Order: sequence, then C-alpha cells, then structure tokens
Amino acid sequence: MKENLDSYLDLNNIANGALANKIQEEWQKLLDNMQDPNAPFKPARKLVIELKCIQDEKRSNMTVVGTVNAKLASQTGVLATYGQGMDLETGKAYAQEYTTVDARQISFRDVDHDELQTVDGYLVDSEGEIVSKDQETAVVDLRKAR
Repeated sequence: MKENLDSYLDLNNIANGALANKIQEEWQKLLDNMQDPNAPFKPARKLVIELKCIQDEKRSNMTVVGTVNAKLASQTGVLATYGQGMDLETGKAYAQEYTTVDARQISFRDVDHDELQTVDGYLVDSEGEIVSKDQETAVVDLRKAR
C-alpha cells in the first residue's frame, strides 16, 4: 500500500506547533502531579488529546480544534485534630488544635517554680509529683525512677 504523505498527521505541525506546546505543558503538569507528596500515588493520571474535525458543506475545507487535558489526582486534604469544649466561666465555645504524641518521646510540661515545695528532700509540684530530688535542678533521671 502506497503511503500518501498529504494525509499524514503530525501533531508537531498542527497550528504551527501550538498543539505540541499545549501537549508538553499538560504532560509537565501530569509529571508534577505524580511527584506531588500531597497527591495520592495510586490513581492513574491521563493525558487526553482530542482533535475535533469540522468540515464545510462542500467538504473542501476542514477546521481542526485540538484540546489537551491532563486528568490529575486530586490533592489530599490537610489533616488537623481539634479538641473542643465550652469555657464554663465565659460560656464561649472553643477549639484547640492538638497533635498525637510519638510514644518514643517524652512530653515535658512547664512547671511553675513558684508552686514547688520541698518534701523530704524532693522538689514536688502542686499536684504532688516529684520534679527533682535536688532543689537546684529540675531534672528527673527517669532511669532511677523505676
């Protein structure tokens, strides 16, 4: 079969290369979306190239409308966890963001040193918890607390 070069479709030459540029732009968006850590990895992405061919009544002229769309994975939402309640003194509702604590980390709370007392040589807070044996330092050696 003899190939007719006049009917050969070259996407690089449609509209003097404008369609090829649009394809490249959408291709880059698709690649960027695949590398985005805020987008899920699993959904397949699509690059949709559509050529709409419209001819005149005499079938002598044709208009080609090329569109390119990248079908991307949607962004994942940003997760925040809030505790909420009612301030009994003011009667106003409130919400405060908090995060989970890694079990491998120790949470050190702020201690108001004005509320500390000495009991049997130990530095004790207002709730009766031992803060330190030495009044000069407020560090507890947790290895010895076992």
